Amino acid sequence: MSYPLRSLQKNDDDIQQKHIKIKVISDKEFIITSQSHRGPGFGSKGEEFLASNGVLLYSAVYPRVYFDEPTTWGRRSISVACRGAEQERDEDILYVKKASDIHKIMEAVKEYNLFFNGGLVYEDMSHLSHLEENLFEI
Repeated sequence: MSYPLRSLQKNDDDIQQKHIKIKVISDKEFIITSQSHRGPGFGSKGEEFLASNGVLLYSAVYPRVYFDEPTTWGRRSISVACRGAEQERDEDILYVKKASDIHKIMEAVKEYNLFFNGGLVYEDMSHLSHLEENLFEI
């Protein structure tokens, strides 16, 4: 089965290599181990990045996962506040409600990394095999 590719439009500010690395601690816990950008330089247009699976990644004050909350993109089932202004909280452990939430977040992180380093994204993110495996520690 083939999946259509959609081109991701970038501006000159997006050409810089951005990345997020996460380490899965358990089926309901993870930590951000590395993040190249925070604040206004984090997303494609400001502080936010909306993945195709609906997960919103954004740079905020400190890392935290929110569920079913309103955002500037509309109501999101999962929003991940990544590293932000409070650097002393960069190592905070993030908690999710169920194991499938971690998988959705991993897909969103893969898409973020691909967007800022690759340029094309599969509509079905489970078929991405060319991303660096070292972006995730399990």
